[in-house]
Amino acid sequence: MNKKLVINLSIILLIVAVLSFFAFSSPKKAEEKFVQFDLTGMNASTNGFDKALSKRIFKFPKDFGKHEEFQTEWWYYTGNLFDSVGRHFGYQLTFFRRGIDSKNNVFRESGWATNQIYFAHFTITDTENETHLQKEKMARSALNLAGAKSEELFEVWLYDWRVEQKSENEFQVTASTDDFSINLTLIDEKGPILQGDYGLSKKGDQSGNASYYFSQTRLSTNGTITIGKDVHSVLGFSWMDHEFGSSTLGENQIGWDWFSLQFDNNEEMMLFQIRQEDNSISKNSSGILVKNDSTTRSIG
Repeated sequence: MNKKLVINLSIILLIVAVLSFFAFSSPKKAEEKFVQFDLTGMNASTNGFDKALSKRIFKFPKDFGKHEEFQTEWWYYTGNLFDSVGRHFGYQLTFFRRGIDSKNNVFRESGWATNQIYFAHFTITDTENETHLQKEKMARSALNLAGAKSEELFEVWLYDWRVEQKSENEFQVTASTDDFSINLTLIDEKGPILQGDYGLSKKGDQSGNASYYFSQTRLSTNGTITIGKDVHSVLGFSWMDHEFGSSTLGENQIGWDWFSLQFDNNEEMMLFQIRQEDNSISKNSSGILVKNDSTTRSIG
């Protein structure tokens, strides 16, 4: 099956995932510095951090950057890419920021001191060879090891993994490991799409069980994927989600499944469902259809 047939006859499913991330935690053992927990950690203590309570006015490129007044934030890039003979690759590069102390005005002399921890996931799927390559990194935001900014143009990074805005609609995505790497140029064809109620995405019934959420749903993509010594020139499409909040999930919510789809008629769809302790699906599960002209229609 060639590239054109795959794109034109099938829905491109960018990702089917239960969102998960890491949080800074006290060690259980001497050798453990971090423990993994799922997204339900977002309903933990958020004292001192702002919550997503009402609609806000988004300004770009500023809102591409970090929002440290909120406890949790992520930049989520995924894509489906093809080489010249139709060989398929998928990729994910995601940056997470977690605030560990809302008192950002506390002065500490050490250059290593920080209130922000960054985590990143990087994966490549080689469909032909049925392989999935992955790597994770984490760092404090001190000493420029990791961070995000958008004073003029947007940039987020963790060590040498980086997304850098080159112009209003052009973004450079680079990440490498000893075994695989990407160097991609992304062109935004539709601009930022506000999810939920003009960017306020409600996840639960209580005040503040929400996040601020926007997407870039159609990013035409070209560049290279390198696996071992093999360099593949690729074309395709990517999707970016940016979300930030402090108390997104409610007490009885235990999981969050997220889907993004790109159709051959230049429309896109995002769907998410929130799973509850009794195995039911929350009534706050929702979605959006992005039309060819960038207008949207809510689903659910």
